[in-house]
Amino acid sequence: MPKVLVLGAHGFIGRNVAKHFQTQGFYVIGLGRGGWDASEAASWGVNAWHQGEVNSSNLMKIASNLDCVVNCSGGSSVAKSYQNPLADYENTVSATATIFQFLRDKHHKARFVFLSSPAVYGSCNPGPISEDAPKQPISPYGQHKSLAEQLCLEYAETEGIETKIIRLFSIYGTGLKKQLLWDACSKFAGGDVSPFWGDGNETRDWLHVSDAAELIYRVSTQDNVPNILNGGTGQAVTVNETLTLVFREFGQQPHFSFNGSVKTGDPRFF
Repeated sequence: MPKVLVLGAHGFIGRNVAKHFQTQGFYVIGLGRGGWDASEAASWGVNAWHQGEVNSSNLMKIASNLDCVVNCSGGSSVAKSYQNPLADYENTVSATATIFQFLRDKHHKARFVFLSSPAVYGSCNPGPISEDAPKQPISPYGQHKSLAEQLCLEYAETEGIETKIIRLFSIYGTGLKKQLLWDACSKFAGGDVSPFWGDGNETRDWLHVSDAAELIYRVSTQDNVPNILNGGTGQAVTVNETLTLVFREFGQQPHFSFNGSVKTGDPRFF
């Protein structure tokens, strides 16, 4: 039975990735924060759960020969990267370096998949973004993802560790309790009429978490996969259009507003 290590398996993307690998016949080992008991971990496809930080001590507890390692851990919020940039750096950049030391010493033949973000591109013009677009991050979150990507390229070149980078765009799905769709559903369900950020013309490329999990699985297991991939549909939807669709799902006529302000570090087109 092939084995995969999912780092950050307790998180929203991580648990969906773990479940997908398990349905494909993998033995799934999970490491990360979060208090899971064995039955709950098993319900998300995790055969062996290790609770703790992604550090050398906890990684060295994993003795199984691994076929692939998927890093779903690390910084996950632009806002938090401003609040505590050092913690974001440690969770994203330092942890990635630690993972590569682990791979080099113990699992050199395992394929490593790093989940990055289009935040590495910074502010872009409307329309699809090419993987070859210049990296000009505008937030600590984006800068740290970019630095971690550089580590991936360096270890692939100098140590021969097979490494793939996926820049996931706007992931959504059941269980995600943050970002625009969660905010919108919470407001609409509760009758909250406070304005949303921006002017509504900002765009997002939405990708369901099940599709993201399938993409990650294919990148982890198939041959002839590019080293860097954008994880999205290539189709941008305005925030105004997105909120209108959500409102209609609640059986209401759209009536929402925007404050005209931009959150620090958030690209207008994404």
